[in-house]
Amino acid sequence: GAREALALIRSAVENPDVRVLASASSASDIDEYFQEILEGAVIVDIDYPTPEERVDIWMDIAREHPSLRGVNRADLVRLSANMPRYDMYMAAREAIEEAYKDSLMQRRYIPVTTDNLFDKLAAYQPLESAEYKALEQAVIDDFRRELDHLDDLLRGEGQ
Repeated sequence: GAREALALIRSAVENPDVRVLASASSASDIDEYFQEILEGAVIVDIDYPTPEERVDIWMDIAREHPSLRGVNRADLVRLSANMPRYDMYMAAREAIEEAYKDSLMQRRYIPVTTDNLFDKLAAYQPLESAEYKALEQAVIDDFRRELDHLDDLLRGEGQ
């Protein structure tokens, strides 16, 4: 099976009517054997999105899913630094799905919350990154605010 797969790749590379796309984090990650097969390949470097591109991505997601519009876009742009585009869309999708499921369970509209989306973004950031630490701190701060509010309710001040 492996020989057939390699033969198929080789014939596709040699066919001028076929475009072959090989993906790797760097050219050095491609095995030498495959580099020979892909001789003459054009390397296209796809970097992480710039801050301006992240603004556009979050605006695109908010246009598609209005329940995200309540989350501060500047925070999203800052906290999604060094994330691939795909991961940004996946984090948003997971937060949207969770809000949708919560809406069904509670039988009322539940928008995507900042806490929910930050939690999803944190799952895609490396643990040692500044963005992860900021996301973690934002979630902790939000939790503390909720606890403070709970204390107010218990004392009868929140009514």
